Amino acid sequence: MLRKRITLIDQDENFCTVVSSLIRVSGKYQLVSSYNDCREALRKIKDDFTEIVIMDIDFAEMKGTDFIMKIREKIPGLEILITTNYEDEEIVFSTLSHGASGYLLKRNCIEHLLEALNTLTSGGSPLDPIVARQLVRSMHISEISPLSTRESMVLKLLIQGKTYSTIATELYISGETVKSHLKNIYKKLNVNSKAEAVKKAITDQLVTGHMGYFMSH
Repeated sequence: MLRKRITLIDQDENFCTVVSSLIRVSGKYQLVSSYNDCREALRKIKDDFTEIVIMDIDFAEMKGTDFIMKIREKIPGLEILITTNYEDEEIVFSTLSHGASGYLLKRNCIEHLLEALNTLTSGGSPLDPIVARQLVRSMHISEISPLSTRESMVLKLLIQGKTYSTIATELYISGETVKSHLKNIYKKLNVNSKAEAVKKAITDQLVTGHMGYFMSH
């Protein structure tokens, strides 16, 4: 079985050592590169043929959201898993709206990291329980949305980080029906990916709540 290729970007040496060990013994993932400088990562990462980035957002030389956007320009289909100490709602929501695929708090993430990577590779968006609660508290579906009620429900669960199979279970529909709804959502929102759908839902206020700071990004 081909192992998913991972790049680690973090300045915390102890954390990097533990994460590297977990990836090495996983059997499913391969650490192909590690950087403690995001500028160096931007220069070299395309040559690493990376599929998943595990990264902090605490860089002195560049905002984490700017880095996410720049790295996505280089590798559009890249999955980005944030592992950080920051749990401020504005930072969390801004990071996710700029294209992060998942968000874990470092104090909880080591024991759940491989599970989070499995969720990521199966189409879900792994979220720390604290972050997930923030998202649930902060949003409801807008009446101006072009989506049907069921499509809106699928989108809301998608934003909460649920996998396609979990969405099917929670809405009592088949996996194929979930895929059909997603196809309609992408078409109606004129997007091509899960990350684009989530970002558009937030920036166009299709999912609204106490999230006005999104509008400034």
